[in-house]
Amino acid sequence: VASVPHIYMLGGFYVNAEGEESFGQSPSGNTLSLYVLSLEQPDGPGKAPQLVWKQGRWNARATEMDAIPCPRQGHTATLHAPYIYVFGGANEEALENKLFRMDVRPDDAGNYIMSSLKADMAPRSRRDHTSMILGSRYLVIYGGHGKRESGGSGSLAELVGQ
Repeated sequence: VASVPHIYMLGGFYVNAEGEESFGQSPSGNTLSLYVLSLEQPDGPGKAPQLVWKQGRWNARATEMDAIPCPRQGHTATLHAPYIYVFGGANEEALENKLFRMDVRPDDAGNYIMSSLKADMAPRSRRDHTSMILGSRYLVIYGGHGKRESGGSGSLAELVGQ
């Protein structure tokens, strides 16, 4: 997901320095990994901007300790500034149907605040789907693979707090 001047990478598989494949776990524990690629402006004249990778840190409000997503793949991350909405995917044990909202503006300590959003009628658990923002009020979730279906299943999730 891109939001100038940053690119955010959330979860999935990665390969460590020894060539071993690892499932989306951040080095700090059992959470969805977050990396931020930033275009940093030079300190002085005549120097070119640089691309810099940084390991992001999640933070949840004290009242929302379930707000930090577990490692997953096959999820969607949809930008609706200043938030990225993360839905679904699969972890090593199950399919997910939780919806998270990440604020792309880090707090004073450099943490990205993640909130877990509750919906009366959450879409079914799925992975490898697609999502998009419709207008400024709806997150459209379509297709993918779940326990009982394969493709063609659409859902609307109303965005909270917009």
